[in-house]
Amino acid sequence: MTRLPRLAAALALSVVAALLAPMAAHAVGYQFWGFYQLSEDGEWAFATEGAATTVPDDGAVEGFRFAVSSGEDVRVPRAVLTFDEICADTPAEDGMKRVGLVVDPGRDVDAPEGETLFAPGAQCVVADPGSTSQEVLDQAAGEIRVEDGGFICGIGGFPAEGGCGDEVAEPTPEQLADDEEIEIPVVPAGEPIIAAADEEGATEEPTATDEATATDEATDEATADETTDDAATDEATAEETDEEATDEPTEEDTAEATPDDTDEDSDEASGGVPPWVWIAGVVVLLGLLAWAAGAARNRRLEDAEADWSPEDDDRGPGGPRSG
Repeated sequence: MTRLPRLAAALALSVVAALLAPMAAHAVGYQFWGFYQLSEDGEWAFATEGAATTVPDDGAVEGFRFAVSSGEDVRVPRAVLTFDEICADTPAEDGMKRVGLVVDPGRDVDAPEGETLFAPGAQCVVADPGSTSQEVLDQAAGEIRVEDGGFICGIGGFPAEGGCGDEVAEPTPEQLADDEEIEIPVVPAGEPIIAAADEEGATEEPTATDEATATDEATDEATADETTDDAATDEATAEETDEEATDEPTEEDTAEATPDDTDEDSDEASGGVPPWVWIAGVVVLLGLLAWAAGAARNRRLEDAEADWSPEDDDRGPGGPRSG
């Protein structure tokens, strides 16, 4: 093969490699609850057995973490808590074992669409000596969802569906980003380890004494100055009207901004190869191959002309001559 055809072939291979590179770089992720055990050196390690068959010893620390993993990364609980830190306030009981438990539902970007995370938590679980890791988790969480093979798919109702190693075709850069350590609080033994955000920030109901005091104070104020109350009511009404008028443009601005943000995120997350790139690549490849074939043919003709001489009666550069 001469120099020109070799060059054409190299260019053609470069075009094919450029078209296939985005597909080769594409990573597939999986969404699931991982089961981990705290080793003696104070690091999380992936459990060698499932939670349904593992029987933790007294003093063991186990963790569960929900995340999107590409298979090349290990998504462990984002905080390391020792047995002494978790069970310091939980005394030992005769005939029972204590197991430190850490439950981390992961980051917002890890949650399936429409799902709401609960707050991470740790707890010292007092259980029967023969309890498995799954039974210890069930005792603390109160609600777990397990598939037929014993794989834990949901803890505390999260996620409501899936979570059994479901494939994520296009993990986002945020999902594949490195974890950052967080502080996971220790929940006292016997209390639910899983609580929704609105339950954590719930406001206590007023007592009967508080209600009576508030009623007396309101009555005294109304009796002392009815005119002042009326003026304050009018002023409050005006302020509420102004706030409503102010809030309306803000909501409209947010609604207008949302589609643009969604489009940008969609373009960034797609990462696919547009159809026109494939078409252009095929056309360029065919053109290079045709050019290489024509160059080789012209080269052969030139060599034949160079080798021909007048002494050749029946042959010429173009082949046999007719009389």
